[in-house]
Amino acid sequence: MPAPPNNQYAKGHGKGAPSKYKEEYLDEITDYVKECAEKYKQDKEVELPTREGLANRLGVVVKTLTNWGERNEDFLLALEKLDGFQKNELINKGLAGLYNATITKLLLSSNHGMAEQTKTDVTTKGEKIQSEGFFIEDDEVRKKIKEGLRKNIHDRADKEI
Repeated sequence: MPAPPNNQYAKGHGKGAPSKYKEEYLDEITDYVKECAEKYKQDKEVELPTREGLANRLGVVVKTLTNWGERNEDFLLALEKLDGFQKNELINKGLAGLYNATITKLLLSSNHGMAEQTKTDVTTKGEKIQSEGFFIEDDEVRKKIKEGLRKNIHDRADKEI
């Protein structure tokens, strides 16, 4: 059903519902992170600061926080500080065994782009490649390539004649 004709909030008028953003939300982020940290120090109760927790505190959804961050550089910076604090808490308390290892790993991978890595050395660390009991020298390779090219050229010439 389309919006009523003179609806000032209808899509296409360049207007939407007015933003609920307030400058004091910058302080709210700082307060929220501090309260989460203090709660753990005092009660040993885990309250990891999250964007979801902040959204609940401000009475909005996480997408709204993201939108505010796109429009306000200071708010975006504050959100990034929240994320950084969360990452640091997960790493430090995870290493200390204070947080469940599985949940810590999950949050670090999904929220912070961290992942287990397996490194495989597929180089020869500067050594020559050995093939069937002998080493291939660069000069030998060049020579074989030239011989192959010459043979190819001669084979073509023989076919054309």
